[in-house]
Amino acid sequence: MAFGSGVWDAAAAERDVPDGTEVVVAFVAARKRDTVAIVACTLDEPHVFPLWARDDGERVDPSDVAEERATSGALYSVRQVLCSEHDLNWVLLELFEEGLPITNVPRSPQLLALQWQQFFVEKRLTHDPDHVLAR
Repeated sequence: MAFGSGVWDAAAAERDVPDGTEVVVAFVAARKRDTVAIVACTLDEPHVFPLWARDDGERVDPSDVAEERATSGALYSVRQVLCSEHDLNWVLLELFEEGLPITNVPRSPQLLALQWQQFFVEKRLTHDPDHVLAR
């Protein structure tokens, strides 16, 4: 996703997110399942930070994703889970059975790029400087 010069870097901020903080969690998997990321965003003073990512080129086991998502659920107060219905359907079913509110996000790179650009250009949120978020 391309931003204007300096927009991404200007939104970077180191921030401690204490256990128990209310967050929205999102995860996405590449079509070949060789890249997966789980990120969270705080609700108070929105800040995006990575929870877990794999991009080593090896096929990611969905049970690893479920385990990492459960770990984040134990650390933070998860209010919503965002994901594409195409990403790890059985993990979504597991989340639904746990009673977590799940929101299906359309997999549209153009729409997502526009929304993210608005957030960062309008300085409505910050992000952790971890390089995994820049991919």
